[in-house]
Amino acid sequence: MKRRSTRLRFSLLPRGFAGVDDVAKKLGISKRTLQRNLKAEATNFQQQLNETREMLAKKLFT
Repeated sequence: MKRRSTRLRFSLLPRGFAGVDDVAKKLGISKRTLQRNLKAEATNFQQQLNETREMLAKKLFT
């Protein structure tokens, strides 16, 4: 789940659509299911969003 949602955030973030609702909708699951799945992987949506922002910034400035 973490990998799939990261790929989606990576593509959606530059377009301004990287909220938990947007990602869950694209994955075809509920917001709560996404949150539970990420929690099972010892992370949460905000942590993943921050990591995605950092990856994008590194990609843009290297």
